[in-house]
Amino acid sequence: MADSDARGRPAESRRVSGAVRSDPVNFVAHMVVAHRLAETPSTALLLGAAAPDLARMARVPVATTGSADHLAGVATHHRTDTVFHDLAWFRDHTRRLVGELAGRGLRRGPARGAAHVLIELLLDGALLGDPEHAATFARPWEAMSAPDHDALAVVETAHHDQWLEFLGQLTTRLDPAAYGDPTYAADRTANTLARRPRLAMSADEGAILREVAAALQPQIAAETDQVLAVTAGALSV
Repeated sequence: MADSDARGRPAESRRVSGAVRSDPVNFVAHMVVAHRLAETPSTALLLGAAAPDLARMARVPVATTGSADHLAGVATHHRTDTVFHDLAWFRDHTRRLVGELAGRGLRRGPARGAAHVLIELLLDGALLGDPEHAATFARPWEAMSAPDHDALAVVETAHHDQWLEFLGQLTTRLDPAAYGDPTYAADRTANTLARRPRLAMSADEGAILREVAAALQPQIAAETDQVLAVTAGALSV
């Protein structure tokens, strides 16, 4: 565990034609948290819980009308972001990781950006290493892979063509389960930052990030259950 406890203190992505250039961060965790909170978690609710991140990446707006489950999922997404990013666990890990990366030669901007993204990708990978959470995620991922009514309802009808193109790219080019591999997670982190010139990492910085990710991954994996429980607990109050 981190030195401090994981008690909650309630306090961008884009689509490029032909390739998924950056990753939706923490969308697996959003689905898993929403599943834990709901009495009867539907596919529409789980997709709604990931919708703001995915729609931002696709550069389309999230549907503001639709089923009660979709709207509840979107609301849960925003509440989860507020709670999770104010957890002592997340803030402490981020601070330590920024310090370590900067101490090993990364510029401050890339160090800060990489710390935030890497922690969330490693957390998603750790969650998918659990069969129960993997099964939770499989249902909405399948709906996205062969878009059904629930997947299309994430965005307004006027944006369906762009949304379908994005989903096709995402589900064929991205392997969320591979986030459990620290090298993959580090490379996807660097890829996400590359779209912003001031945060783009050099080859040497990328190599350092890989080394740091390899050391960090076991700790994130060991703490995942507690972080999930604390996050869900704070949202249940």
